[in-house]
Amino acid sequence: MRVYELARELDRKSKDVLARARELGIEVTAALSGLHEEYAELLRASYAEEAGTPAPSSDGPSETEATSEAEAPTEPEAEPPPQAPTEAEAEPVPEQAAGEAEVGRGMEPLEVPTGVTVAEFADAIGEGPGTVKTELEAKGKRVTADSPLPVDALELLGEAFGYQVRVTEAPKREAEQQPKPPAPLVELEAVTKTYGADPPVRALRDATLSIDRGDWLAVVGPSGSGKSTLLHIMGLLDRPSTGRYLLDGTDVGALADRQRAGVRSRDIGFVFQTFHMMSHRSVTENVMLADVYRRGSRRDRRDRALRALEQVHLAHRRDYLPSRLSGGERQRVAIARAILGEPQLLLCDEPTGNLDVATGATILDLFGEMYREGLTIVMITHDDDVATRARRRVRIVDGRIDGME
Repeated sequence: MRVYELARELDRKSKDVLARARELGIEVTAALSGLHEEYAELLRASYAEEAGTPAPSSDGPSETEATSEAEAPTEPEAEPPPQAPTEAEAEPVPEQAAGEAEVGRGMEPLEVPTGVTVAEFADAIGEGPGTVKTELEAKGKRVTADSPLPVDALELLGEAFGYQVRVTEAPKREAEQQPKPPAPLVELEAVTKTYGADPPVRALRDATLSIDRGDWLAVVGPSGSGKSTLLHIMGLLDRPSTGRYLLDGTDVGALADRQRAGVRSRDIGFVFQTFHMMSHRSVTENVMLADVYRRGSRRDRRDRALRALEQVHLAHRRDYLPSRLSGGERQRVAIARAILGEPQLLLCDEPTGNLDVATGATILDLFGEMYREGLTIVMITHDDDVATRARRRVRIVDGRIDGME
């Protein structure tokens, strides 16, 4: 029985070797074919021994010879010297491993970075994103075209489309560029202003100036130097004869009058040397008039006017008439009126011209507070002492901006 089982096992193994060799296209050697026949003969002999009948063989020994051979002791045959196994005799590769090796050899290698998206993977293999998504959904993976693919999804896609996917570390992004500084709030490019007299008067000559957001600039010059003309152009009260004026990136010189009025009421506040207050209206009502001009909301107009008065430290005078205020207090009301609409740019034309030194200093202190809160201020003055309070200074002479201080 033991011989029979051994022979049966040997026969099975020899058949597996032959089948695998044929699948792999390996030529079966004559020695291996003969070995298989010997295994088969041994199997038949052992079967006959177990059944007590002669083995079915066409050219094998007779029944008597088989019986005598089975009974007679035989000397063990000398073992042949060991030989190197041929390719066909080598131990067969397990079926699964052989299949994997065969698939691996047939797949095209594909390297993809970590974080690759469906759209990027589809582009790499020349397929449409929809095709890749459909394949993933069929395998229970739901992703969007722009979502990064996990490693297991990439492996599934590689098997589906015939690629041996290798996930590599995504290349490091280049250092992000430093953010560009914000565009200047005010840009004057070679601006000129000529008045049509005989002979013509050139009030501004090729004025070029840039003012950043949150800056405090003082424009200093004697009377007739072009200071007020420059302020009128920046405040959209006048147009340049030539050149370009950009406010918050917009070429305001190309706008129609109604558009310029809208920009002026929304983005620019004015403080003049004279206070321009209505004598029969209270302090609060004088401040509210600015909102009437800019067509602001009536619902909270008074509340906003009171907040503006608080900013200039004059809320305690809100119900007073202008006649009961000092010069410095009137100028504070004018400043509150100018900032009611929260403008981007505050233009001040000789704001301390009608005030004594001490009162003027309090007004400049107030400008300093607004500057620190981020308001952009341009102040026209002929007084160098006043100009020193600003962060930057430019000097204008005969219509030309002479330099920055």
